[in-house]
Amino acid sequence: MNNLSNLIPCIDSITLQTQKVSYEIIVVAYLFSKENSLIIREKYPFLKIIESDEIRGFSENNNLASHQAQGKYCFILNDDTKFDTPVIDSLVESMEKTPKAVIMSPKILYEDGSTQWCGRPKITIGKYILRTLRLWNETKIKSPYTNQKGIFRTFNISGAAFMIKTDIFRELGFFNETYFFCPEDVALSTLANKKGYECYVNESIYLFHLGGLTFSNSKISLATHPTGIKGDVLFYSDGSLIKKY
Repeated sequence: MNNLSNLIPCIDSITLQTQKVSYEIIVVAYLFSKENSLIIREKYPFLKIIESDEIRGFSENNNLASHQAQGKYCFILNDDTKFDTPVIDSLVESMEKTPKAVIMSPKILYEDGSTQWCGRPKITIGKYILRTLRLWNETKIKSPYTNQKGIFRTFNISGAAFMIKTDIFRELGFFNETYFFCPEDVALSTLANKKGYECYVNESIYLFHLGGLTFSNSKISLATHPTGIKGDVLFYSDGSLIKKY
């Protein structure tokens, strides 16, 4: 989203910390200025850059890149993330030694080191309503899908950072573009579970998510907040007019 103060540290994390596996970096330059587009191209000539100059949501923008990915795995990564350890190398290693895993997520930390996500539980419409009323918090509950040690199975994922087998991602139809901004990540992992696939977290792998800096502009939030609510209503009502109401 035309914010080099996010994107440059993110790219540097990848190039500095990834040593064991070969990779390509695909950047979706969403509504970039000509000046910032030129800076990125000159600073990182090895990038594959997709210009996205129309209004698109999180799902559609990510899909522009995912459709072109050539690797065995896709690592979906927000630009407002950074890491100081070999996250990608470690995730690939974790995938290779966990045959049932089609998705492997790191532990996601806020910049101050506190945990944002370490796995996510299954969320029903009842839990969604309770969450809306602030009577249920998925980050604080006890669940076999969250806050375990080592590599453990989770149910849902965070779209900020996760690795997925490219062929399975393709089979699942990539992100569902019905959801402009949320809950495309929950929809993806829910679909994977329905098809019998398994999602995992490696709690020993971590990265920092600056948490909303991509969408921190108040004008952007005016668009993303209602579209997020709309996406939640569509997903959790699951086609039922009564549930939607």
